[in-house]
Amino acid sequence: MAADFLCQSVRTIQKWRVTGFGPKFYKSGRSIRYRRRDLLAWGDERRRKSTTLSGV
Repeated sequence: MAADFLCQSVRTIQKWRVTGFGPKFYKSGRSIRYRRRDLLAWGDERRRKSTTLSGV
């Protein structure tokens, strides 16, 4: 499950999806699916060395 993989609640992942903040996803009917590589890429894009440096 994507929420477990990202160590977040299902509700948080839902909010991210609605706001466009979360990882790329597929929707088939009522089902939402994520590719593992999209989850990894999304996490890597948010990697930081410090909380004081923005975008580094």
